[in-house]
Amino acid sequence: MSALFIDDGYTQTKDIEARPGFHPAVEVVYRPALRKMQHEYAAANQALKAGDPSRIEKLEADLIEKYVVTLNGAAVEKAKAAKLHPMIRADLVDLILSFAPGAVPVEADGPNC
Repeated sequence: MSALFIDDGYTQTKDIEARPGFHPAVEVVYRPALRKMQHEYAAANQALKAGDPSRIEKLEADLIEKYVVTLNGAAVEKAKAAKLHPMIRADLVDLILSFAPGAVPVEADGPNC
Protein backbone atom coordinates (compact mmCIF):
# COMPACT_ATOMS: atom_id res chain seq x y z
CA MET A 1 0.00 0.00 0.00
CA SER A 2 1.26 3.47 -0.78
CA ALA A 3 0.05 6.81 0.50
CA LEU A 4 -0.16 10.32 -0.86
CA PHE A 5 -0.25 11.73 2.69
CA ILE A 6 1.44 10.23 5.72
CA ASP A 7 -1.12 10.58 8.49
CA ASP A 8 -0.63 9.59 12.13
CA GLY A 9 -0.96 5.85 12.49
CA TYR A 10 -0.09 5.05 8.85
CA THR A 11 2.22 2.05 8.60
CA GLN A 12 3.77 -0.11 5.90
CA THR A 13 5.05 -3.67 6.02
CA LYS A 14 8.08 -4.97 4.19
CA ASP A 15 9.81 -8.34 4.13
CA ILE A 16 13.55 -7.81 3.89
CA GLU A 17 15.03 -10.81 2.14
CA ALA A 18 17.70 -12.90 3.82
CA ARG A 19 21.28 -12.35 2.73
CA PRO A 20 22.91 -15.76 3.24
CA GLY A 21 26.04 -15.46 5.31
CA PHE A 22 24.93 -12.07 6.65
CA HIS A 23 21.43 -12.11 8.15
CA PRO A 24 18.07 -13.95 8.06
CA ALA A 25 14.88 -12.64 6.47
CA VAL A 26 13.17 -9.93 8.50
CA GLU A 27 9.60 -8.64 8.53
CA VAL A 28 9.35 -4.97 9.43
CA VAL A 29 6.28 -2.84 10.15
CA TYR A 30 7.23 0.82 10.06
CA ARG A 31 5.96 4.36 9.74
CA PRO A 32 7.48 6.42 6.92
CA ALA A 33 9.10 9.63 8.16
CA LEU A 34 8.28 13.07 6.83
CA ARG A 35 10.64 15.11 4.64
CA LYS A 36 12.10 16.95 7.65
CA MET A 37 13.84 13.74 8.73
CA GLN A 38 15.49 13.42 5.32
CA HIS A 39 17.02 16.86 5.88
CA GLU A 40 18.23 15.87 9.34
CA TYR A 41 19.75 12.70 7.88
CA ALA A 42 21.54 14.72 5.19
CA ALA A 43 22.98 17.03 7.86
CA ALA A 44 24.15 14.03 9.89
CA ASN A 45 25.83 12.64 6.76
CA GLN A 46 27.73 15.91 6.39
CA ALA A 47 28.99 15.51 9.96
CA LEU A 48 30.06 11.97 9.07
CA LYS A 49 32.03 13.26 6.09
CA ALA A 50 33.71 15.72 8.45
CA GLY A 51 34.87 12.76 10.56
CA ASP A 52 32.16 12.63 13.25
CA PRO A 53 30.23 9.32 13.04
CA SER A 54 28.42 9.84 16.38
CA ARG A 55 25.67 12.07 14.93
CA ILE A 56 24.62 9.63 12.20
CA GLU A 57 24.84 6.68 14.61
CA LYS A 58 22.51 8.41 17.07
CA LEU A 59 20.10 9.57 14.36
CA GLU A 60 19.82 6.09 12.83
CA ALA A 61 19.15 4.51 16.23
CA ASP A 62 16.57 7.23 16.99
CA LEU A 63 14.86 6.69 13.61
CA ILE A 64 14.63 2.94 14.12
CA GLU A 65 13.33 3.28 17.68
CA LYS A 66 10.75 5.90 16.71
CA TYR A 67 9.56 4.68 13.30
CA VAL A 68 9.89 0.88 13.39
CA VAL A 69 6.68 -0.48 14.91
CA THR A 70 7.87 -4.11 14.94
CA LEU A 71 10.78 -6.12 13.66
CA ASN A 72 9.83 -9.80 13.33
CA GLY A 73 6.84 -9.06 15.57
CA ALA A 74 8.76 -7.33 18.39
CA ALA A 75 9.39 -3.70 19.25
CA VAL A 76 12.95 -2.43 18.82
CA GLU A 77 14.48 -0.50 21.70
CA LYS A 78 17.14 2.12 21.04
CA ALA A 79 19.89 0.02 22.65
CA LYS A 80 19.00 -2.90 20.37
CA ALA A 81 18.77 -0.66 17.29
CA ALA A 82 22.44 0.22 17.71
CA LYS A 83 23.29 -3.51 17.61
CA LEU A 84 21.35 -4.40 14.46
CA HIS A 85 23.31 -5.93 11.60
CA PRO A 86 24.60 -3.00 9.49
CA MET A 87 22.79 -4.24 6.35
CA ILE A 88 19.45 -4.50 8.20
CA ARG A 89 20.03 -1.12 9.81
CA ALA A 90 20.72 0.47 6.41
CA ASP A 91 17.62 -1.18 4.91
CA LEU A 92 15.45 0.10 7.78
CA VAL A 93 16.75 3.66 7.45
CA ASP A 94 16.14 3.55 3.68
CA LEU A 95 12.55 2.37 4.23
CA ILE A 96 11.82 4.90 6.97
CA LEU A 97 13.19 7.81 4.93
CA SER A 98 11.52 6.59 1.71
CA PHE A 99 14.85 6.06 -0.05
CA ALA A 100 13.57 2.53 -0.83
CA PRO A 101 9.99 1.41 -1.55
CA GLY A 102 7.92 -0.53 0.92
CA ALA A 103 6.04 -3.64 -0.17
CA VAL A 104 4.63 -3.16 -3.66
CA PRO A 105 1.23 -4.83 -4.13
CA VAL A 106 0.82 -7.27 -7.01
CA GLU A 107 -1.82 -5.06 -8.64
CA ALA A 108 0.86 -2.36 -9.09
CA ASP A 109 2.21 -4.47 -11.96
CA GLY A 110 -1.03 -4.02 -13.90
CA PRO A 111 -1.31 -2.01 -17.12
CA ASN A 112 -3.18 0.89 -15.49
CA CYS A 113 -0.52 1.70 -12.91
